[in-house]
Amino acid sequence: MDVSFVTVDASPNESSGSFSIASLAKGLKSLGHRITMVAPGTGAVDQLPYSLARRISKLIVEVGEQTFSLDVRTGRSPQGLELVYLGSPAEFGDDADTFEGDDADVARRVALFGKAAARWVSDSGAEAVHGLGVVGALTLAYLPGEDSTSVRILSIDDPTATGHFPLALEAQFGLGDDARDLRNLELLRAGIVAADAVMVPSSSVGRALAGDLNSPTLAAAIAKRAGTVHSIAPGLDGASWNPLTDPHLASRFDPVDRSGKARCASALCKELGLPIRAGAPIVAVELGGASADAIAAIVETVRAALRLDASVVVRAASDVDVLDDLAERWPDRLVVRRTDDEAFVHRLLGASDLWLVASEDASSSATVLAGLRYGAIPVVSREHAMADRLVDCEYSLRTGTAFLADRLDTDSLVSVMRRALAAFHLGMPFELVRQRAMRIDVSLDRMARLTERLYKSARTEAEILVATS
Repeated sequence: MDVSFVTVDASPNESSGSFSIASLAKGLKSLGHRITMVAPGTGAVDQLPYSLARRISKLIVEVGEQTFSLDVRTGRSPQGLELVYLGSPAEFGDDADTFEGDDADVARRVALFGKAAARWVSDSGAEAVHGLGVVGALTLAYLPGEDSTSVRILSIDDPTATGHFPLALEAQFGLGDDARDLRNLELLRAGIVAADAVMVPSSSVGRALAGDLNSPTLAAAIAKRAGTVHSIAPGLDGASWNPLTDPHLASRFDPVDRSGKARCASALCKELGLPIRAGAPIVAVELGGASADAIAAIVETVRAALRLDASVVVRAASDVDVLDDLAERWPDRLVVRRTDDEAFVHRLLGASDLWLVASEDASSSATVLAGLRYGAIPVVSREHAMADRLVDCEYSLRTGTAFLADRLDTDSLVSVMRRALAAFHLGMPFELVRQRAMRIDVSLDRMARLTERLYKSARTEAEILVATS
């Protein structure tokens, strides 16, 4: 199929190994599909090493009473993805604030790109148009209504990003009732109405959308489309995330021979200045994207883990004074690292026994799945975006691949951490949990094939509707 992705990411073709839309595009490309990535032509695009060519003809787009002339730059990524960047220096000059600012400016830019992207993909004859988030939803809503040849798929990762704008800006978008809430404009709703199918990373995201009390019209739109909402979990690029071939690890291992994991643990302890303690668990903590309440609960959970003789390594996005104080009190048990270095994440996962993730949203999906792949058993909330892929360990450890807390609060997290550490000290039963977790298919190929199946089923249903109309 000829598939066009519409995203706000200025470099959607880049793939660092973490889950992103680029990963899905790469997976679909490997299945033989032609993939085009359509994104705003921001200032950052000029720095991308993909030999972009500026087309002579401009794309003329009207927004409200204004007419804009947009540059079109095209190219191809090293992975073979077609690239299309639409923009102008006046409207999309700085990637840092393209979609930030006052409501009127943001509305103009969002409407401008949405209409331009819809025009481009419609003229290109794409068999499937896959929009991401609010801008993707807007693009689907702008596609010509009589166009029945393109399947329209909307991906929603963040249920809180619904594209609210004041009703006073309705003329900028021109979407009518499909985007109108009781008090605001809601762009995501317009995309849900226009899409042939909605794709979410987990059922928890679907539940959050369907139960959004702050937006009853959005919830009603999702409820009406319930049969077309599909949960497809993200996947990991096996070329980057594989403990058997990972160049960042001190020793390689796999589900059958896991002995290299102990050597990875020793290497990490040496790197961080922690004593090497045979038989003591290493608990890794991911704090990225955590709320203030979740961080407070994590701090108490770290205290509990330290008292239970665990070594703890916290990867934090910013300063957390309480954790720094704890590290001073427990210098031989606790290390706090502030780094975005992906190689460190590989080493941390390779060494850890438990992987405590402090957020619930889809942004931490990749690290949760990587924890399974590397035998660092996830400790997460039942409302985490990846909870669908996890099975809570019961007391005998004969089943389960993770330890799930009811909520991201202190009581729940401390309780589940105590349960997880007790399980670790059972020895062989815990090793069987680790083996089960490492054998779960979290590959990008799985995600790509499920998405491919969604495209085909949505196209079949669309053809049936056209034939019977």
